[in-house]
Amino acid sequence: MRPLDPIAIPLQGVQLIEASAGTGKTYTITTLYLRLLLERQLDVRQILVVTFTRAATEELRTRIRQRIREVMQTLQAPPETDIAEWLQPWRDPERNGDALALLQQALLNMDEASIFTIHGFCQRALQDNAFESGLLFDLRLQEDLGPLLQQAAEDTWRKLFYPDRLLAELAQAKWGEPADMLNGLRSYLAQGDLELIRPDVDPQALSHLAGALKAQWRQQGDDLTAAVREAAENKILGRAEKTYREDKLNDAILSLTIWSRTEEQMTLPPAAALFSQSVLDASVLKKAADKGLGAPQHAFFTALDQFLTQQTQLDAWLVGATLTAFKDVLQRLKTQAEILGFDDLIGSLKDALAAATGPQLRQALQRRYPVALIDEFQDTDPSQYRIFSSLYDAADGNATLFMIGDPKQAIYSFRGADIYAYLQAKQRTPQDNRYTMDTNWRSRKELVAAVNGLFEQCANPFLFAGDIEFIPVQAAGAADASVLTLDDVPVTPLQAWLLGREDGGKTISKDQARPQLAQITASEIANWLNLGECGRARLGERPLSAGDIAVLVRDNKQARIMSEKLSAVGVSSVFLTRESVYQSEEATDLLRLLRALLEPNDERRLRAALVTLSWGWTAAELETLARDEQRWENMLTSLHQLREEWQDAGFMPMFQKWLQNFSVAARLLGLPEGERRLTNLLQLAELLQQAGRDYPTPERLLAWYQGQLEQADGRGDEHQLRLESDEALVKIVTIHSSKGLEYPLVFLPFLGFGRSGKDDYLMCHDPEREHRLVLDLSGGDRLREQAERERLAEDLRLLYVALTRAKQLCVWAWGAVNEFQYAAMAWLLYGGATGSLTDWLTSLKNLDDTQLAEPLTRLAAQTDFYWSPAPEPVHQRHQPGEGAGQWRARSAQRTVEQNWRLSSYSQLAAGGGGRHSEEPLDEAEATLEVQPRLQPDVSDIFQFPKGAWAGQCFHHILENMPFQAESAEILHELTSHSLQQHGFGEEWVACVAEQLWQVVNTPLRQNGVTPFSLSQLDKANMQVEMEFLFPVTLIQQARLARFLADYSGSEAPVNLNVAANEGLMHGFIDLTFQHEGRFYIADYKGSWLGEKRESYAPDNLRNEILAHRYDLQYLIYTLALHRYLQRSLPAYDYETHFGGVYYLFLRGMHSQQQPELGVFFDRPSREAVAAFAEILQGEPA
Repeated sequence: MRPLDPIAIPLQGVQLIEASAGTGKTYTITTLYLRLLLERQLDVRQILVVTFTRAATEELRTRIRQRIREVMQTLQAPPETDIAEWLQPWRDPERNGDALALLQQALLNMDEASIFTIHGFCQRALQDNAFESGLLFDLRLQEDLGPLLQQAAEDTWRKLFYPDRLLAELAQAKWGEPADMLNGLRSYLAQGDLELIRPDVDPQALSHLAGALKAQWRQQGDDLTAAVREAAENKILGRAEKTYREDKLNDAILSLTIWSRTEEQMTLPPAAALFSQSVLDASVLKKAADKGLGAPQHAFFTALDQFLTQQTQLDAWLVGATLTAFKDVLQRLKTQAEILGFDDLIGSLKDALAAATGPQLRQALQRRYPVALIDEFQDTDPSQYRIFSSLYDAADGNATLFMIGDPKQAIYSFRGADIYAYLQAKQRTPQDNRYTMDTNWRSRKELVAAVNGLFEQCANPFLFAGDIEFIPVQAAGAADASVLTLDDVPVTPLQAWLLGREDGGKTISKDQARPQLAQITASEIANWLNLGECGRARLGERPLSAGDIAVLVRDNKQARIMSEKLSAVGVSSVFLTRESVYQSEEATDLLRLLRALLEPNDERRLRAALVTLSWGWTAAELETLARDEQRWENMLTSLHQLREEWQDAGFMPMFQKWLQNFSVAARLLGLPEGERRLTNLLQLAELLQQAGRDYPTPERLLAWYQGQLEQADGRGDEHQLRLESDEALVKIVTIHSSKGLEYPLVFLPFLGFGRSGKDDYLMCHDPEREHRLVLDLSGGDRLREQAERERLAEDLRLLYVALTRAKQLCVWAWGAVNEFQYAAMAWLLYGGATGSLTDWLTSLKNLDDTQLAEPLTRLAAQTDFYWSPAPEPVHQRHQPGEGAGQWRARSAQRTVEQNWRLSSYSQLAAGGGGRHSEEPLDEAEATLEVQPRLQPDVSDIFQFPKGAWAGQCFHHILENMPFQAESAEILHELTSHSLQQHGFGEEWVACVAEQLWQVVNTPLRQNGVTPFSLSQLDKANMQVEMEFLFPVTLIQQARLARFLADYSGSEAPVNLNVAANEGLMHGFIDLTFQHEGRFYIADYKGSWLGEKRESYAPDNLRNEILAHRYDLQYLIYTLALHRYLQRSLPAYDYETHFGGVYYLFLRGMHSQQQPELGVFFDRPSREAVAAFAEILQGEPA
């Protein structure tokens, strides 16, 4: 390939530019863009620039705009100013004005520049050329196909499996449900051009064979068992652990017997293989064989062999059949809904160019975009390449196409990128039109030379000899101005640690090596930071800091353990990834919260939500909550309030209340990676709020959100994890996410972790099918080595990306970790084999420590590289000193009060008093509180289930019912809805509606006032759930307790919980109403006090009030209403205007039968209210 000179490369024809890591690809693109503006005088709308993410399009647009401005300033500079040689002609006075005018016009039109993602380009091409493309006018782009994919999965399940019992059994065994089926197929759906190689099996024929075998076993099973057992007892067959030991043989017999008696079951458990002829023959002991003895022979054993062989292929057959049916169903649903997904845009444009109207479409697009620059071309796929090769044919002398990328960095096959599409493009590009960028602007020259040496020692470093070559690059020296030094001596730029074998020569397990290497890396990073802190480690003139260091990992598991080990040595870090926020732990936490809100009667879901890391309850706290009835009811009340907030005001107000009420943000920020966790939660909340426009009900929004989690892949820019403030932290980055980034120091602790190709089915490019991508479901071995070669080749490209991120120092770990031979580094160090890849992999397994180190020693002798045994993890991060120039927070100049909080009746009363105290319920009583009777009388309100849910249900009905309803029947619809919402059966509708109708019609009595009922109230004179807040200061717990004891006249101790004695008192009053000029408070109680109405007599009600310290509650309510009326009612007087407090025990009330039962009334005196206010304000007694 020819070295690229971006000033000299022709601006016509099809050109391929390979840009190695750090060689200034973006600068080259902007230079070519400027030349096209000046030399070919193209408008920015005529130059098509395509890249693969929205973020990249915006970055390119910004960089191009910046370069245009720089060139304009250069062309306007004084004549004596030095400028680039290629710009000299444009300083000529006759050309200078035209050049500036062209560039100025380009700047003005830059927002209209044709800089697109591949999907954006296809969408624009199809929309702007609707007639030529044959695209329907009313088709719309659907960015989120999640709901449609789920519907396609359900439709496929019904269509394929419902009519066929055999297929239904197979699908149930493999996937269980449509959602799991979709997840199982998802990786194949990303490959648009995937071809299937199907297994040679007929499920129906196999079903008939199963029937014959079952019948034969039922008839001859005893004889067959006797023959095998006799051979085992006579030591013809082995009786080792995995063969014909008695227990194993019994398992096989039992499996066959059960199977033979079950008509609907076709698949046979693995244990039955002991009766197959191949296993029997293979289990003959050598001594028996030497005597001429053999395994028993029978037609059943042979037929069972055939059956089990084909049964193993049923799984693969099912995958192929389901995948084909799913794609058909999905396409039908898209057609019916008249929508396109992103990948459909590419397919539609490709098909349109190949259709009868393709020539007209091609001409229209060529006129509009005479030039195209395709960035990251190594990540193209066959469909994308067909589009661009059709539009810009190399045989067309007028075509101008720049394909810019680096096949050594093609690492996104899991997203559909196809390296063979790139290789096809390369082969079709004339030899003289292939260029390479050979100057590295990122790394210091010694590091560039060392990485060159590492790759050059392997004859075929990328496994595509002749197609993907390693061309050594030279260093521009840009990074040499800030060399990493230790005590003023430059540090060796490429280093390795060698982890030796265990005692006895065994390889180290991955589970053991992972934390060990993470701990070593964390220790070394802590040491570097300590050295930087004291000025010994420097980058140029400045000290090394945490923000200069990155640790590259392969997956989230490695990232988590790396973060833990860094935290353990006192080093703060941040995990940067391009993965979807839906794949984060916080996404699952939020899902559990939303499920709990939608089904508050499901205690298991609430417990699951409480113990998430985001909510943060421990098992001990949960146990304490479960034993405290009042606190549990308060928690359920909070959950109901959040749910109602979600239903009434939308998701975001509910979410914000959850954050505030449960101090979620403050608690998360105190955890390791707390800022990342909080950022994830807030990002998820924004996504849910946006989706709420399309899914307005909580149920639909939850279904949408669950779908996002199931299909999360991080493709959408808005779904990718956002980065919190990370400049001063060590970065932990996945290698995939690090592409395009650079860091002064890079650590690679897990390069020795290989991954063997152990997938159930082989997906690779078939040489016999012109290297088209295939999914081999046949179970054969023809493509096994090809699949392993492609896996290793992509890992080698990933290794190249990892090794080329560093500017000053790259440190990697190597050693005898289990399956190390499958790691890409093994190929670089010991590879180059021209024979069988499988044989080469086998040969590496037994390398001893000396052999492992040989290529490292050789590399150290040839280049600036150093290796050593893995160091001991002995370093901890020192606390930063008082170094000059450090930014530090100002010291507080005044005392910050720590005892301020939001208080409530529930919080104050939580210290004791009655059944909600620390004294647990006995087991029988606890069971009564949560379990309804086995056969309750649904006409008896006293047998209605007990507990918090019952009270919440009563409250909901009373808050929404018309008090003036003429009969209970009018309330049936509301009652039915509320019962269902709170988890109670429809059979209770008549009973509950009748009881609550009795409640609002029961006369409310007090001395000197004519009795009245709630049904007489005008709606305009009622306020449901009135919220209040008023300040409290310096609450004295002992003083408040004495006041309550005196007020109640009870000798029982008053236990309170004043956790803070300053802040705001907060609460909600069930009902506030005005009647005949006086204001009243009503509070509903669903408490169960007994099975008879007499249980709700006045004395019992008073005991219940004191047991729960409801007197404290209604004193708080009274004070809140009193203060409100003082400020809002002219000429307000407590004695004149305050009527009193009713506590309505709903189960005991009846309008005709003893109406005094179930009603508690009190009217605190003016003096009592004043004294209570004085206590809450902390004024002197």
